[in-house]
Amino acid sequence: MKRLYATVDINKENSKGKIKYYEVQGESYGVEIVREENSKVLQTKAIENITDKQEGINKVLEMLINNLVTPETVEYIEEDLIY
Repeated sequence: MKRLYATVDINKENSKGKIKYYEVQGESYGVEIVREENSKVLQTKAIENITDKQEGINKVLEMLINNLVTPETVEYIEEDLIY
């Protein structure tokens, strides 16, 4: 099951659009980050099996949002997310 957690608008000189952060629940919790521009999906990245606790995935999602992590940049911290 996938649930939209938050949407962040981007309005910078070289980057406009939205980043959507999803909570993904299966056997455990994961995230999906989607970058859109003009309602068109430009990039997406999903990371599964981050944690088995709801409060754990909420903390991860808040950290991703606060640091404006994108599908392009999440790969640099992906290993740090698993706990």
